[in-house]
This record gives sequence, structure tokens and C-alpha cells, in this order.
Amino acid sequence: MKHSTKKKSLLIIILLHGFFLEAQELFLQINGKDSVETSIIDSIGYQKKFNNFINIKKETDSLLLYIQKIGFLNAGRNPLEKTNDSLFSTHFSLGNKYEILKVYYSTSVLPKNLLKKVSTKFTENYFIIPFSEIEKTLTYLNNQIANKGQPFNFLQLSEIKAIGQKEMEATLTSNSTKKRTIDDIVVKGYEKFPRSFVKNFIGIKKGQVFNKTKLNKQLKNLKNLRFASSLKNPEVLFTKDSTTVYLYLKKRNSNLFDGFLGFATDEESGNLEITGNATLQLVNNLNLGESLVMNYKNDGEDQQQFNAKIELPYLFNTPFSIGGELNLFRKDTTYTTTDQKATLSYQINAKTSLNAGYRTSKSNYLLGETATAGQINTDFNSNFFTTGASFKEINDYEDLIPVKTDLNLSTDFGKRTSEATTSDQLIIRFRGNHIFQLNNRNSIYLNNETFYLKSDNYLENELFRFGGINSIRGFEENSLLASFYSTLQSEYRYLLSSTLYAHSILDFAYFKNNSLETNEKLYGIGFGLGLKTKAGLLKVDFANGKSDGQNFEFKSTKIHLSLTAFF
Repeated sequence: MKHSTKKKSLLIIILLHGFFLEAQELFLQINGKDSVETSIIDSIGYQKKFNNFINIKKETDSLLLYIQKIGFLNAGRNPLEKTNDSLFSTHFSLGNKYEILKVYYSTSVLPKNLLKKVSTKFTENYFIIPFSEIEKTLTYLNNQIANKGQPFNFLQLSEIKAIGQKEMEATLTSNSTKKRTIDDIVVKGYEKFPRSFVKNFIGIKKGQVFNKTKLNKQLKNLKNLRFASSLKNPEVLFTKDSTTVYLYLKKRNSNLFDGFLGFATDEESGNLEITGNATLQLVNNLNLGESLVMNYKNDGEDQQQFNAKIELPYLFNTPFSIGGELNLFRKDTTYTTTDQKATLSYQINAKTSLNAGYRTSKSNYLLGETATAGQINTDFNSNFFTTGASFKEINDYEDLIPVKTDLNLSTDFGKRTSEATTSDQLIIRFRGNHIFQLNNRNSIYLNNETFYLKSDNYLENELFRFGGINSIRGFEENSLLASFYSTLQSEYRYLLSSTLYAHSILDFAYFKNNSLETNEKLYGIGFGLGLKTKAGLLKVDFANGKSDGQNFEFKSTKIHLSLTAFF
């Protein structure tokens, strides 16, 4: 029994001794052959406190390698010595430090245009770099050559020798490999992905020089495409005679329904007024990237509007797309207006496009009175040549706020012909919104609409209509008429959760009506909420509007309710 107790005690002592040895702090001291070298080593710096001997050895090995890389090629060290129970020491010998390297090269190995990126001193035969930059320079040059279609090519230095106390020279050599171009592109996951988008939207096409870095960057263009996304980075299959790129994509829900209801109190009767707006957008249902948008609007004042727009992208696998648009507007029994537009667009990149087209407009005055030169409403026909540009960037926080930037500018030149006169006209339209992301929870949203009509005279049935949720909140939909107007919507948004945000409303507008020779300033204030539900994004805005010189009245508050759903 006593013998067993002694064995247990001895075991405990051994374990405790091992524990304290393991937990004991160890220190490292490195000296040079003299005070100068010691000072250099200290200025480079190294770790001095450790918890075991293995890490001390690793530190001295890595320090020696680093010292050699920065120019002390002949540096060496003595074995580690145990000075006392906790201190280990060693001596380094640095020797001569080489400052620069002269590298001889051939233009067949290294294109001369790359030298400007790595050296400020170069000739037709050699270039000079700091000795400490050798590894970084070779890595950069190898990557650049790989991105020019030679992924298996690599550069190396040979015939390295000293030519002075501070300078060495070497020859740059390379293994010669065949330049690689993309021979085939295979889409996995979404096999029916429209092939025209691979070339014109993503930017990958057969015959282009293989560049893995560029491929990964081009695939990020899918962020601006609603109907597809990338599952992972592309993969490449190299064979002796071909290079095949594999893209891994998935199809996303991209059809959209956007419904809006507005609630307000009629100032004269006191009755509740309801306005409505419904938009249906069908995208890529034929796997061609096509888009069909239909919009119906009823403002509660016996004004109705219907708009349909279709776009067919990348005709015959080119950057050109065609589009058509039809707009019908009716104001009670006063007049109807029909707009038709055909456009040809050119996609510069995934975010930017230019367009040009032709637009016609016809308005019929329904009251049957004879038109005179001073009449506000009358029949007319307009014909315009139109040009424009657009820019769109999808937001990373796309669940709640799908678009980061959306800019559209168009200019129409043409004539309006009525029974009384013919007038030259110029129309400029701008719509733009942008989200300034301050941090993960806070952002500022700005939206501007500006419309301008220049004409010799003005008719009521050709003026712009604005007001409501998309221009200035707190006013009824399409209740305002102008020959020029500019609105600014602003919101400070705070993300309460991943599915809910709250925002302020502060809107401003200025407009002119040259038909009535009036101008006015408008203001809208309020607050709103945005909630992601199973049905889609539900937004509720409470806004109160007034004109310059008026006071805000609670009874004038408008409620704007909208639902945006992708399916």
C-alpha cells in the first residue's frame, strides 16, 4: 500500500515538473559580430519572448532568411546556446549588404512596357531594382505574363554574381510556353443562360487571351444582372491544344410586381380618395434576357395612364438591343394622348448603355371645340429624334434596397404640329437616384427628377405631370402640371434589422408652368418604413405636402403604400 502511494506521488511530481517547464517563459537574444551589426539586427526586429524552444529556433531561421532577402547574402549564424534556465542566445554574421540588382533581359522574354511598372532605371538591355524588391518584382512580372495568356510561363534569375561592394547582376530567363486563348465556354448550373450575355454582358468570349484575374473580375458583372448569379469562381481546363472555361451560374427570380396605393382626404368633400399604380415586369422568361414592363396608373381624379415597354437585348450576339414603348393617357373627357417610341441601344459595359431612337406623340382634344391660337388644349402631333444614356448599379444590400445607383438622361429634338401652329421643341429628361452607404445600418437616399420643355408656345395636354410617391410625396399622384420641374427626394435610412428599416422624408420641388405663366416651390415632410415580408418588400410612407407660403396641415397627410415582389 505504501509502495503504491509513493509511485503516485512520484508521478504527480513528474507531471507538475513538466507543466512548469512548458509554462516557463523563454527569451532570445541575438547579437552581431560587432555593435554595428547588433544595431542593424535590432532595427530589423525579432520576437524575444517564447513559451518553448521550438519556436525560438523557428524565429532565428526566419530572421536569417529575411536578412538574406534584403541584401545580406552571405549572412550566417552560430548554433543556439543556453545562457541560463530561461535565456537562449546566438550570434549572427551579416557581412556585406548588396543594395541593387542589375537584371539583363531580352524583349522576347519580358515585354518592355512592363518595366515601367517595376523600375525607374532601365535600358534596352537591363533594368535596375532594389535588392530587397527582387521577390516582389518577380512575383508581379510572373503574374502579368500569366495574365497575357501564358499561365504556365515563369521567370527566374540565373548567372547571379557580384560586380561591386553594393551591386550584383543577373540574367532573367524564362521557360517558353504557348500563349493560351479561350477555346470554349461551358455554363454549368444554368445551362439555358443566354449565350449573348456571356460575351456582351459578362465580357467573356472565345478567342480572347486567357487571364484568370480578368475572368474573376468579369464574373462580378453578374452582380448587375437580376436573373442570374455566380455560384463560385470560374474553373479552367487546360489540355495540350485547348483551353476551356467553366462558369457556374444559377437562375434567380427576376419577374417583378410593384403595386402602390395612395390614401388622402378630399379637401372639398372630406371623402377618402384612393389612388393606384401597378407595375408588372417580366424578365428572361424565354431565357433570352428579354424584358417586358407594363404599368397602369389611376390617380383617383378620372385620370388613367397605361405604359408598356419591351426590350430585346444583344441582337445577333452584338452589343446592340432594340426596344419599343407605348404610353396611353386619358384625362376624363377632356383629351387623350398616345406616345410611341422605338430605340436602338448600345451596351458599353454591364452598367452603362447609350440609346437613340424615334418618338411620336398624338393628342386628341375631346370636347369638340374649334382650336384657336390661344387655346390651352388642342389636337396636336409631335415627332422627335431622341438620344440618351443610362447607368445602373445593383446594391450589395439587395434584400431590402436592391439598387444602389440608377441614372437616366434623355434628350428629344423635334416639332409639334397643331391646327394653329408648328413649333420647334426640345425636351430634356433626367431621373437619378443614389444610396450613400454610411455604414452597415445607416444610409442616405437621394432621388432627383428633372424635366424641361422648350417650345414657342405651350399646351396643357403636352405638359409634364408629376406629384406623388416617385416625385414629391405629400401630394396626389400626377396632380401637378409643369413645362419645367425638378424634384429632390431625400431619406435618412436606419436599418433596424435585416428585414426592416425606418426612414425620414424630406422632399423639395420647384416647377414652372409656362402655359399659365406660374411658378412655385413645394415641400414634403414625413417618415416611412420598409419591411421585407414573404410576399416582398412592403413600404409605408406618411407624408405631408405644402406649397411656398402655406402651413403644414395634418388633414393633408397622404399615406403611400407600396409592395415590391420578385417572383
